[in-house]
Amino acid sequence: MFDATTHSPTSHDLFKEPAWRWLRCGYLLDHGRRPLRQDDDLTRQAWLFHSALQGCHSDADRDQLARDYPGLAEAHAVYTGEPLKRWELEARLLGGDASDSIAARCGLSVQGVEAYHDIFYEVRPHLHADTYVNTALIGPKTCYGLTAADHEQLLKLFGYGLGNFGVDAYLDYLRNPPTVPARLDLLDLAALKSLRDRLRFKVMVLLLTTPAAAARPETWRWLEERFAARRELQDGDEGPVLASIGGLLDVVTGPSIRSRPDDAAVA
Repeated sequence: MFDATTHSPTSHDLFKEPAWRWLRCGYLLDHGRRPLRQDDDLTRQAWLFHSALQGCHSDADRDQLARDYPGLAEAHAVYTGEPLKRWELEARLLGGDASDSIAARCGLSVQGVEAYHDIFYEVRPHLHADTYVNTALIGPKTCYGLTAADHEQLLKLFGYGLGNFGVDAYLDYLRNPPTVPARLDLLDLAALKSLRDRLRFKVMVLLLTTPAAAARPETWRWLEERFAARRELQDGDEGPVLASIGGLLDVVTGPSIRSRPDDAAVA
């Protein structure tokens, strides 16, 4: 039975899907319906694209579709493509940055970024609503059960909390996990700072993914104080940076915290 309100947004829906327009189009097409009076222009455009996409049977058809709907075709390719690229785009949208900046960082067109937001991940009207962001846009794992293997949720948390800096730093952490050499004194200042920054991100990942029961309360207090003390050090020369790395290593390798099996997937 067709329900004219399915996937239509309401201001009272605490779990509204960010891709509600795309889901709405699919629902209408599944029931042989065109957009209704209450559907907005973006939904109508997405419906036309979705309908044309269903009629593509060759590369020539898909090339024509990309020419007819360049922004939507690009956005749809991201939506159905490599997961990490999709997560990165969504994390940057959660950071609230402008479309042109996101496009430059993700290797997309501004039109593609805006189409992705409007049709597949509408977040900008809701960035002030922390509960909705964490439960619907990032996912309930932010509240319980988050592990170091949950790269999508962690990337989005860092994007929402730290913006482009957080996304860039977490991606760098994934691609170049911190490896501590046998002798720190053989590293120059730039290499030391890079190692320190990746260790800081490892600590943040551990703090987000380690259950409270993994250590005694006094251990958590000691770790917090140790981490805070290291952050207060200045970056003027190698001495403070080396001291900061030493403190971070204390936190990362602290014997009182149980290591998690899935930490190896990241670190």
